[in-house]
Amino acid sequence: MGNEKYSSFDDENFEKDEVDVAFDELCNKIASELLKQGEIVSVLNPDGIRKFSDVYNAVKSSLKNTGAKVTHGINEPMIGSGYIRIIGSKVVFSNTRMLAKYATLASNFEVYPRVDGKVCMAFTFDGLALIDRK
Repeated sequence: MGNEKYSSFDDENFEKDEVDVAFDELCNKIASELLKQGEIVSVLNPDGIRKFSDVYNAVKSSLKNTGAKVTHGINEPMIGSGYIRIIGSKVVFSNTRMLAKYATLASNFEVYPRVDGKVCMAFTFDGLALIDRK
């Protein structure tokens, strides 16, 4: 990735310390979720977690006040992975280049209609943690 900008933090007025604290909290949350399931965490993937965090914060910020619901989860669809899901009647991104960038940072990206007439957009991130299955 080099010095490419993909972080929503670059566009907002976050202090570096705030970003570091939020990142540490996310890492701790992922580790504790894994431990709850009885898994032994060998290594957290900081690059993967940073991408997950940046995409979540950027998407949430982009869709603020649109009525779309942005959620995320850890260890779903499988242990060591995470997802970001957007559900809404109308999901509109004003900057489609950034949406494409977010999609390339994810392991998988999909958009599909739901039976309730809403649309679902999902980003999946694999390898947030390496699990020791001894």
